Amino acid sequence: MHLGLFAVKPLILLIDDEPDLLSLLTETLQTALPEYSVAGVTTYDDALAALEGEVSDLRLVVVDQLLNGGTGLQLLGHLSDSRPAVPSILFTGQSTAELECDARTVGAQVLAKPVPLTTWLATVRSML
Repeated sequence: MHLGLFAVKPLILLIDDEPDLLSLLTETLQTALPEYSVAGVTTYDDALAALEGEVSDLRLVVVDQLLNGGTGLQLLGHLSDSRPAVPSILFTGQSTAELECDARTVGAQVLAKPVPLTTWLATVRSML
């Protein structure tokens, strides 16, 4: 699987199990932020492999909570341990007060679905 992880541009990693949404978000960032590479994956295992790979210039991780094989919060815990300086967004339709508290504990901002695309993009920009 080629994720563009060795690109010279800084990388934004998107993780969502909904391929159509992932495609829309990826295309939006590629258009709005051409100075960044954008990679998208749909499973927990692929996301974990990307986070454990040789990504030297990872600038942001945006992850859905419910994934095949694990949760976004689990991935964010791994990210917090291995790359604490990388900001993250938990983008979920399953937001609860407890989940938001847990996400903040690992340094993530929570953004609840559904959200206007302009708001999502503004949040991403604010994290870079």
